[in-house]
Amino acid sequence: MKRLIVTGDDFGLAVPVNEAVEAAHRKGVLTTASLMVAGAAAADAVERARRLPALRVGLHLVVVKGRPVLPAAEVPDLVDASGALPNRLGRAGFRFFFLPSVRRQLEAEIRAQFRAFRQTGLPLDHASGHAHMHVHPTVCGLTIGIGREFGLRAVRVPTSLPSSPGARPGRASFRGSRPRSSSPRGWPSSEAVFGARAFAPTTTSSG
Repeated sequence: MKRLIVTGDDFGLAVPVNEAVEAAHRKGVLTTASLMVAGAAAADAVERARRLPALRVGLHLVVVKGRPVLPAAEVPDLVDASGALPNRLGRAGFRFFFLPSVRRQLEAEIRAQFRAFRQTGLPLDHASGHAHMHVHPTVCGLTIGIGREFGLRAVRVPTSLPSSPGARPGRASFRGSRPRSSSPRGWPSSEAVFGARAFAPTTTSSG
């Protein structure tokens, strides 16, 4: 039996994002959210989630385009001079794969994010990654291996159907996405993922 999951990423990034997640859930549209534990509004997101027991919350791993949970001094090869994680995904992926010191720090940061999620007291519903970096081979292996220690049983796999009703040409699929087999055997995974940009905007007019 197929099931539609409507999820909101970047939960904890900012209060307006959190407000949108809560509103969409209360209106019966959104069923899950992915929490950025190092986000500026993470504490606000956790408080909202505690008031919404039917909202299933997962960990939105951030290893690019954000801030680490660990102090910059503990992950110097992951961050720039300002303490921010890299914005250039291709370069970051290369470093994750080929540089042992970067992989060690990446492992420590991913473990710290799972630990921070556990400290919220929220049940861990799933894991996903900011900018889908959790499907990078190195990040994927670490996410699954470390996640098991924290009770992880589901990972978003951003495959998508090549041709979808209502999809905008050229935007329906995630290029370079990994196949469903990247999930461990027996773990649930999505058959297809449709992001907000996959569909043409809806406009309304009056009169």
